[in-house]
Amino acid sequence: MMDMPPVRLCIYCRGLERTDVPCPTLATRSSKSEPVLVSGLDTRDAELIHSLQQQPSSLCTKCSAWNVVDIFTKSQPLDVLQRADYEPNEYIRSMAPFRPFLGELSRLLLTPTCPFCRLLYCIMSRNPGLDADVPLQLEPFRSHIQHNGWESLPEQWRAEGAVFVGVATGSDPLAAIGDPFRKGDNEIRFGMMTGPAIAMETRCAPADRRTMNARPLDSTLDLSILLRLLEHCEQSHGDYCRSKKPAELLTARMVDVEERCVVTCPPECDYIALSYVW
Repeated sequence: MMDMPPVRLCIYCRGLERTDVPCPTLATRSSKSEPVLVSGLDTRDAELIHSLQQQPSSLCTKCSAWNVVDIFTKSQPLDVLQRADYEPNEYIRSMAPFRPFLGELSRLLLTPTCPFCRLLYCIMSRNPGLDADVPLQLEPFRSHIQHNGWESLPEQWRAEGAVFVGVATGSDPLAAIGDPFRKGDNEIRFGMMTGPAIAMETRCAPADRRTMNARPLDSTLDLSILLRLLEHCEQSHGDYCRSKKPAELLTARMVDVEERCVVTCPPECDYIALSYVW
């Protein structure tokens, strides 16, 4: 029985592909191809990754040499405001061990049996309009720079932010392969890193960088966080956060979201949401 030829996770074909033949999608695409927007794993990708996770796996030679855990636990990425106090070359040198070079996009070899290669496959841009020879690298960054208004955060909070790892071009420390849904310099300011990224779970992350870390969710809404905030408010804020209802409000009609019917405003109701349609 002949051995199966080695395969790779192809970011162009979005599937398993033999390594001894060129990718047909890459060979036939033109430089004017319409980009495929990054929007998370589609059903086919999710099924492929799930099936590979059930098979024996270990880090490939390349990923093992990178010491990927060190990127999350030992790197000290700075945002552009924090880097203002450093010489540019000094910061680049300090981050060099934590910014592994992936190689050119068209020559990227992702091994199906390597769990970290599978993670890279999940976050790699699905934009065939990118230059096939663009050099790529892994880029660690603090989680706070994914959010608008991060520059107003206190210095301590920024330093405690969890480290995420994304894919960036080799031209600038924060020249990320961004989210194509976001356009314009006014929306991506101060080198914000956008697009998919990899992060450690909070329980595995170092104690000094657990702010805004990743955590698995059973659904898109974690009510336990809202309840904790509510309990803190009720226990700590007293009457400060309790507003008195005007008498006129009790004559208004409301939608009871539990009974699914229209009712008058109950006097013991704690929360009312305004809902309207233009």
